[in-house]
Amino acid sequence: MKICCKCNQIKDLTCFGKHSESKDGLRARCRDCRKIEYNQNRQLILKQHKEYYQENKEKFSQYGK
Repeated sequence: MKICCKCNQIKDLTCFGKHSESKDGLRARCRDCRKIEYNQNRQLILKQHKEYYQENKEKFSQYGK
């Protein structure tokens, strides 16, 4: 059992994603809280990804070769 740092609920370990850099190997926020946060910021995240791709097109084209 683990406490989510966002919703402060005690949840089963299967409700948390993997994160190798943390002590217990799991993320601090549960999957439900991460999903809610992603949906709230989806447009901003997609915009940032698009801008990054435009700035690094050559880098991405090298991956494909």
